Amino acid sequence: MGTKNVASRPFVIRALCLAAALFSMSATVQAVDGCKVLLCLAGNWKNISQCRPDVEQAMRDVARGRGWPECSMGGNSRAGNTFIAPELCPVQYRTEIQLESGVMYQCPFSAVVDTVVDNQPWSRTWWTPDGDSVTEWLPAAKAAFARDPSAIDDRFDRDYAAWFAIQPPAPAPGSEPTGGGG
Repeated sequence: MGTKNVASRPFVIRALCLAAALFSMSATVQAVDGCKVLLCLAGNWKNISQCRPDVEQAMRDVARGRGWPECSMGGNSRAGNTFIAPELCPVQYRTEIQLESGVMYQCPFSAVVDTVVDNQPWSRTWWTPDGDSVTEWLPAAKAAFARDPSAIDDRFDRDYAAWFAIQPPAPAPGSEPTGGGG
């Protein structure tokens, strides 16, 4: 019996070392907290020092093929990531390239995170794997932040206004040529 215990000790020691190694690895490779990311995305997360690392890590994780972090306590609030085709890029960021075969679009953003708060569309954060992002604040968020509009980053709206300002004017009604060939 004493020989059996001695023979099994190296196995037990190796198993304990393996378990300790796995435990220490899992402690350092934890996924970000989905509930914290959801709360951060509902606000101006780029200006909140406690939010930036988690949101950026969630975006890096998704860019590397990992899933978007979930929050089981979110109730009627949630956030979900969608990779986008360039033609779905917001117009102020989309570049059209004319080809002989048609139009090709380019977009600096790879994906969008749609955030819903209390069943209301709240924001859309357009992002790139290298960390650039811009947030489109939807009407529910703008109404919630109406007393303190500086609490949200208005880059998306400013970029749209700048893009819109350089667009050619639409033709006046009735000024378009008619096709009278008769």
